[in-house]
Amino acid sequence: MNAVLPAYKVVGERRYRETSGLYWEDFSPGDVFEHRPGRTVLDVDNTFRKLEESRTMLEVAQAARDAADEKLREVSDQFKHSAVLLRDLLQQQASAANADHEYEQSLLSFWNAKAAFEKALGEE
Repeated sequence: MNAVLPAYKVVGERRYRETSGLYWEDFSPGDVFEHRPGRTVLDVDNTFRKLEESRTMLEVAQAARDAADEKLREVSDQFKHSAVLLRDLLQQQASAANADHEYEQSLLSFWNAKAAFEKALGEE
């Protein structure tokens, strides 16, 4: 690096702020930049963890939706053969609709977490 950049600037009496905003051009080949991991790394870790959790919840919701749909097919077939009451068919339809709703909520959560993670990485 051609010049040493100060790490902090004074923002008030006995108050300092870490400077940031270094650009690629501020460094020369061979420079080693050591940065103390701090809040930025933690924020990215947290958003990544939320992304992974929402991805897992999406998979769980998908499996629950698939199971509810399969059960609905079975109950519908039984109803066609008069082996089940209309009440049971309607209950299973409601269960399948609920599973669809939970899947949509998980999908929304996943995309929100993905957007937050990309924002934390600066990929808006």
